[in-house]
Amino acid sequence: MKKFVVSPVVASLFALGGCGSSTDNSPEKEVISPKAEIQTTTLTFNVKRRTKCGLVEYPNASVIFHGEDGKPIATYSSDKEGFFSQEVPEGAKHVSIIGMESYGRNDTTRKIYSKLDIANGAELETIEFEDFSVYCECKDVTVDLSALAVTHSMYSISRLGGGSISNYQDAPEVCGSDAKLYYSINNPGYELNTLAVVDVPQDVNSIVVTGSDFVHQSVNVPTSQFEVKTRVDVYGLDDNGNRILENFEYAAEQVKLKIYPSISSNNKLDNYKSISFAHEGHHVIMSSGVRAQLDEMGQVTGFKLPEASTELAGQLSSAVTALEQEQTMAYDFTDLDARIQTASWQFYIEGTESIKWNIAGSVKSVLPKLTFGDVVSLPTQKVSYRSHLLLSGYDGAPSDIEGYRGYVYKNLDKSNQSDYAFIFLSSRTTGEPIL
Repeated sequence: MKKFVVSPVVASLFALGGCGSSTDNSPEKEVISPKAEIQTTTLTFNVKRRTKCGLVEYPNASVIFHGEDGKPIATYSSDKEGFFSQEVPEGAKHVSIIGMESYGRNDTTRKIYSKLDIANGAELETIEFEDFSVYCECKDVTVDLSALAVTHSMYSISRLGGGSISNYQDAPEVCGSDAKLYYSINNPGYELNTLAVVDVPQDVNSIVVTGSDFVHQSVNVPTSQFEVKTRVDVYGLDDNGNRILENFEYAAEQVKLKIYPSISSNNKLDNYKSISFAHEGHHVIMSSGVRAQLDEMGQVTGFKLPEASTELAGQLSSAVTALEQEQTMAYDFTDLDARIQTASWQFYIEGTESIKWNIAGSVKSVLPKLTFGDVVSLPTQKVSYRSHLLLSGYDGAPSDIEGYRGYVYKNLDKSNQSDYAFIFLSSRTTGEPIL
């Protein structure tokens, strides 16, 4: 039985809507050159694998251009570094990027990203495939904090992500060549924490941490300003865009979350509310929220969470029906929230192989009937045991899909973008386990 993992922000929400392996399981197809005349518009993006050690290139991902009828008209591949830039062939309306995701030695899924309405070209966000089967050098490290017994004997000590430290000794596992550990000390009765960032060189297996390493002061992020019973996540982004120093809680008067501006100048806050309900034999979870930028004082400008009706579950059910019956489906979310500019659908299909299919387009479009030639054969009887719908966008961003994609692509670090609003529905067959 398939596992159903629920995360309200869903791996940063399909990697903000784009939202593998270089082994023999990766699709490698012969390049078919289109016979159409060369156009002036181009499609550009990067393909990456997200591993335990971070993002690495994904070479030779299949790239299929589809015509108005959804049939493939040209097939290409990303280069050896995962980069793709190609003039859009004449008659191309949509594009699909295909690769493999691996979650263990014998647990693989084919992933399809289909981007609608690219006839005029587009600059897309990085396309990511998860691959946790790739070798990533990990090791156990001994950390000696015994010097704190003299200088900070009255303080509590913890490792972020690892809990409290006892007897001033720690033995964490670290992965990758640029590993870091974060240790926090706190004087009981005081709200502020002081943090030490400990680099773990690749050739080092033991580290000594002293009081002089603790130089980064926390800044409180109060949650009483947010709607009661909503969840609040705060975190920083490192130079590679990875989340660090994440902490979360439900909004309440006494709760104060923390950021560390001297470690990360790019700090985010996610605030969202979730409800669950039954719809046509499916269990549905719907989350509505906003992602905002925190300033150095832990403050964020005021915002309002988007409102969504449980009737959206009917739209998601209709999309699943259209997929299973090989039909097209028109959708229109333009009246939902002015901040919503894109719709991203995701289906989990079982057959001879597991397929995860993400289809992303504008807030008003048509889910086409797409086929993939010899690259992917969808099962004749398609059953989507799980499905997602993500409606999202940036406050004040262009409403047309071309302008919106350009806005996102030109602000890849996300620090200069406005608030990100989202409505996320996750539907599963009743009886499938939730973790």
